[in-house]
Amino acid sequence: PIISIKLLPKRDNSDTISVSPHFIRFNSYWGKKRGANGTLHDEQEFDVVYTDGVSLIVVECKCLNGGGDQTDITKLENLTEKFGGTFAKGVYAAPNSISVSARSKIINSRAVVGVCGKKAIKKLIAKPFELNPRTIYESVQ
Repeated sequence: PIISIKLLPKRDNSDTISVSPHFIRFNSYWGKKRGANGTLHDEQEFDVVYTDGVSLIVVECKCLNGGGDQTDITKLENLTEKFGGTFAKGVYAAPNSISVSARSKIINSRAVVGVCGKKAIKKLIAKPFELNPRTIYESVQ
């Protein structure tokens, strides 16, 4: 079976991308934490998670026009390493742009990739394991 992902707001099917469902999870929660009243709560939410059975890619989706900041990148890098180990990648995805401070942090990061713009996001969806850390993939809208 194949999952189709629609990038909005196009009205035709030109932006539909097909990916294998075996390697992708959306809005995934990992880990449990016991609250003050003794109940268990979800510890960490991930927007999108890819795996090939060996490597993990954690995607953080931001819809901010400013493109986030360095603390977002640091958090993504730490979570990627915590849940995926040394060879995991974190992808910081934004629809329009990534801020100057976030760009600097991505380029100096061990495991984070920046992706912004519709064509770059299509590449992320179609071939996530081909993205290289310390790189920002951009496309003009």
